[in-house]
Amino acid sequence: MTNKVCFIILHYGENKEITKKAIKAIKSLSFDGAVDIIVVCNGKKYDISEEINTEVNTLVLENNEGFSKGNNVGYAYAKSKDDYDFMIIINNDIFIEQIDFISKLYNLYETHPFFVAGPDVYIPFKDKHTSPMSKEIPTPDEIEDIIQEQKNSLFEYEKSFSLKCFLSYISESYKNREKLFYLFRIRRKVDKKANNYRGFQENVILHGPCLIFSRDYISINKKAFDPEVFLYNEEFYLAYRCKKNNWRTIYSDELQVSHIHHGSTGITNLSYKKFCERKIENIKIRIAANEQLKCYIESNCIK
Repeated sequence: MTNKVCFIILHYGENKEITKKAIKAIKSLSFDGAVDIIVVCNGKKYDISEEINTEVNTLVLENNEGFSKGNNVGYAYAKSKDDYDFMIIINNDIFIEQIDFISKLYNLYETHPFFVAGPDVYIPFKDKHTSPMSKEIPTPDEIEDIIQEQKNSLFEYEKSFSLKCFLSYISESYKNREKLFYLFRIRRKVDKKANNYRGFQENVILHGPCLIFSRDYISINKKAFDPEVFLYNEEFYLAYRCKKNNWRTIYSDELQVSHIHHGSTGITNLSYKKFCERKIENIKIRIAANEQLKCYIESNCIK
């Protein structure tokens, strides 16, 4: 082991401060080894290199290349730059406040060697843990059910007004969403999957906002993500490749990060009309991504 780790942050959107905050959190981590940070600006319009280039390595892409390809650019650069024990790919709205995060990561690898690992991903304003996403890769029928649900949601958002959508707007976009979401949450039934994030788990679907690639994975893969889908479902493609090649993936709640949900996509502080327009665009992208995933699973006979 070289005692070197690299964080790769994909910067997208107008919120520069949230990326700076993510960088500051990484720089505050306690670790005796070397910690490098690579920020990939996903398109020239999101170039923040002049504001952070004294702190980190910055790569600026000509256009928005999406999640997979954008992160792959950072991953390839890191591979050429140094010999890292771990590459940690995070969204720019992921904050690591666990001071001994890196030390815990090394201890985890020593006890449970892995190719890919995922931490407990916690969304504070929703009081929700989003990793692992599921135990298994979804079946084509399950994906089709999700697509139909998304089409129903699309129909709602295309209305001139929908109470369901307005409540979603308040909980997700309003500046005091933490307090409002709490009021909504206490009226909901207890989620039966609420404890799925507890403990240590193997070969589950890890959530994409924070993924950790060990040298086992890095040494034999030119890309972190393959295929390079533009947005959404990267976790399922990664899980399939790991399962196919018997690459061990693990989840541990000993590693913890906070996810400022929608911080990277800029869906907060919008008018109701703009919120709905953004949601419609997002749902259409999700539907297309799920149709692509369904075809991929069917063509590869994934079980």
